[in-house]
Amino acid sequence: MTTHAPNVKIGLFGIGLDTYWPQFTGLKDKLVGYQNQIRAGLERNGVTVIDAGLVDNLDKSGDTAELFRREGSDLPLHFHLCPQFDGLTRGTENRSSRGGVEPPAGAQH
Repeated sequence: MTTHAPNVKIGLFGIGLDTYWPQFTGLKDKLVGYQNQIRAGLERNGVTVIDAGLVDNLDKSGDTAELFRREGSDLPLHFHLCPQFDGLTRGTENRSSRGGVEPPAGAQH
């Protein structure tokens, strides 16, 4: 049985760092695509989504907070994808918490 969340407004935003975009071709587009999948899934379940897009610098973070206040967001939800870089994570366990949410299909995690 599918349950719907009527009248719930989720403030959705992705996080990244704008200095990475020139260094990693296609990364920004990939992250935006994953976030669009999350937004579509929330909307399919009756949630109103206030989508602030990808917040990748300080100015956008302030703009996002103002957008969520202005639009009456009930809950902020951020999307992030942390790739496991072999040289950085060797010998460590994955300590991220997904809260029961799996990454979008095709996401490398």
